[in-house]
Amino acid sequence: MITKAKLDNLEQDSKFQKLHTIQNRFNIFSTLNIEHFEIRHSNVLAWLLNPTETHQLQNQPLCLFLDILREMHIDVAPTCSALVKREKKLSKTNQIDLLLYLDSGEIIAIENKVKSGEGHNQLKRYRESLEKLYPHTKIHYLFLTPAGDSPKTDDEDKWKFGSYDIVTKMLTSLLEKQDLSVDSRVFLEHYLETVKREVLMDRKETEELCTQLYAKYPEVFDAVMEYKQDIQTQIKCFLETALKNTWNQEFILDRAFKNSITFYIRDFENFACLQIDENVDYGGWKQPKNALTFEFKVQNGNLILKLMILASKKIGFKEFLLTKIQKNPLFEKGKQGNKWERLVEKTVLEKEKYDNVVNIQYLTDCIEKFMENFLQGAYIQIKEDLLQICQDYERENAQ
Repeated sequence: MITKAKLDNLEQDSKFQKLHTIQNRFNIFSTLNIEHFEIRHSNVLAWLLNPTETHQLQNQPLCLFLDILREMHIDVAPTCSALVKREKKLSKTNQIDLLLYLDSGEIIAIENKVKSGEGHNQLKRYRESLEKLYPHTKIHYLFLTPAGDSPKTDDEDKWKFGSYDIVTKMLTSLLEKQDLSVDSRVFLEHYLETVKREVLMDRKETEELCTQLYAKYPEVFDAVMEYKQDIQTQIKCFLETALKNTWNQEFILDRAFKNSITFYIRDFENFACLQIDENVDYGGWKQPKNALTFEFKVQNGNLILKLMILASKKIGFKEFLLTKIQKNPLFEKGKQGNKWERLVEKTVLEKEKYDNVVNIQYLTDCIEKFMENFLQGAYIQIKEDLLQICQDYERENAQ
């Protein structure tokens, strides 16, 4: 039984107070809830490495970064000036995280992977695209990951692979400078702390404190675990929040229930052919808003992502679409009927992860990694193909 005295003892414990201080230390990135997202890390790196940016550090970060690359035996020409490009489009379906156009005429190509994995032959495709775009330019290729993982392609000998120790080394050197402005110092300190904690997973002190506290107050922590929200409710809250914030530029949240969350592509909002047939009863869905609807659904214990075609107000559109995708390997036609048909189905989390994992952070990290891979991979072509089908239908049926 938990008594007030036990709770008071925990609260007054010096280890608990220290843990509270660590966990509640103000951090810009944690406050904005962006410490886990790969794209944000790439944005910060691009901002730091650009001598003309607002950090007031001029070319100091770039010079330090290039020096570190030379220590890795990347033979970059002597220079401290570069034009930095983010999400540089290399081809119809390929875009690389960072390109540094050095004033020496050389290029540094950086592919940054924090939570997501490397796509199939991704680095090879990027290199081949860059060689076509810049056939007479010396290009250095850097694959940047938390632990310095080697590429999983036959392009390993073309890419240098470096860990986020490169970033921490650059940030630490910058923080040693005496002429930093207050704003720059605070930002760099917060980002360095974020990289160490969230990217390099340097949480030894926190883990040790938690272990010691649990050994001393097991009944208190067991009670907290007993009364915490169940996993599915927490995942539902995470998905709903992510659709409203993180993925909001791409998707619009429709409805959120414990075992089913529906949403649709923002760019498809105003197509006439995607207006829902109001005469069709969708039961618990209570009239979806778009005929091409995604759904996160718990099915047989697994978390599934589905894309479905529902009954459109435009008679014949559903059949038109299904005919167009009949031989397209990106789509998996499923259950037919007047209400819906499955077009795509992906397993996001398997049942075993629900059953054996109680750490919600691990599960949400898995979901983020899945979505990042999906959005940077098959989704690009799926969206493009569906967009073309909608445009073709409305052009052919224009009145």
